[in-house]
Amino acid sequence: MQVLQGQELPGRRVLLYDCGDGHWKFVSTAEYLLTQGQQVELVTPLFIAGADIPFNSVPALYRRLYKAGATITPVHTLKEIRQGEAILTHVFSKREVVRTSVDAVVLANDNRADNAL
Repeated sequence: MQVLQGQELPGRRVLLYDCGDGHWKFVSTAEYLLTQGQQVELVTPLFIAGADIPFNSVPALYRRLYKAGATITPVHTLKEIRQGEAILTHVFSKREVVRTSVDAVVLANDNRADNAL
């Protein structure tokens, strides 16, 4: 992810979206952003953020995230990004939630562009 390589983000309010991976890169990116002074909301379609990390690591991880001021929103997908806001959809109810005052959206995924195509 570009933010881990030093890419500047516009503003301080960041919505970090887990594309369903549930591994360390998602929560580690959140911790990194929090140490950089960002206000971070972690959004994941899974039941918990970091669902695929070892269970015994989750309590300490959540203590660190909450202590640093993170907000965690499970079982939501990212439907749309607009200027200054993000539209989330609850996985089960399909109810939409609008997050306003979002300065940046960061996607935590492994996809890379293939520029050779």
